[in-house]
Amino acid sequence: MPAQSSFPGLHAQDLQDDSTVLIRIWKSQHWESKKISIAPELIKHLHEIPPDPNSGKLFRSLSRLEQVTKTYAQKAGIIEWRHIRPQMFRRPSKLRILPKQFWFYRSEFEPQVIKAAQETANFYILNYCIENTVRRLISRTLETKYGSNWWSEKVSQTIRDKVKMRQQQESDSPMSIRSNDPLAYTMFLELMEIIDDNWQDFSNQIRSRIAMKQKLLALNGLRTVVAHNVELNDREKKRFEIYAEDWLDLSH
Repeated sequence: MPAQSSFPGLHAQDLQDDSTVLIRIWKSQHWESKKISIAPELIKHLHEIPPDPNSGKLFRSLSRLEQVTKTYAQKAGIIEWRHIRPQMFRRPSKLRILPKQFWFYRSEFEPQVIKAAQETANFYILNYCIENTVRRLISRTLETKYGSNWWSEKVSQTIRDKVKMRQQQESDSPMSIRSNDPLAYTMFLELMEIIDDNWQDFSNQIRSRIAMKQKLLALNGLRTVVAHNVELNDREKKRFEIYAEDWLDLSH
């Protein structure tokens, strides 16, 4: 049997008369033509279908890519197979069936929303890396110098009270406890405040106190957009990348 892409298909000239169609059957390693009779109403409908300008076919044969995509969608539990990107099939050995739950929700949303989410995802990762890099810098620096009590000794009472309130709110909710580390409950600008309050401990790791505050304030404005799942425009994306690079230059 030849590959699907080599199927001759049904052409406009195959409509013989008001009730006869010429079809081709693969038999004994070659195509054989055969006339069949169909309802005149169907012939009339076929005549109304504009043929493909290049091949003359009335119907585009199902391509191999569509076959593979539909098979993958069925195995992965994906409702709408057209949401799958064909590029993923360029390396079949690397293909991974994603959890059915993920693809179920993917199939329920508009393609434009999914595309915007995918384009924003990289900036969520960048935002996550920056914020948690700052947390690690604070924890590593202050714990090394002041020991395990650094939180109570080197963080302002105001921040500690806010963190305690957030921890209590989370404890009173049905959500899982995210961490035992109070630093995990600090907001981005509170991290900047901790560094600023203990500048003498960070001055050998961050080049400029003023620049540190400027860049973290600027990043906070952009990360708020990402945190609220709002799409960044091209200018904001470039600005986010530049500010992130500036911060890395300052802190290395």
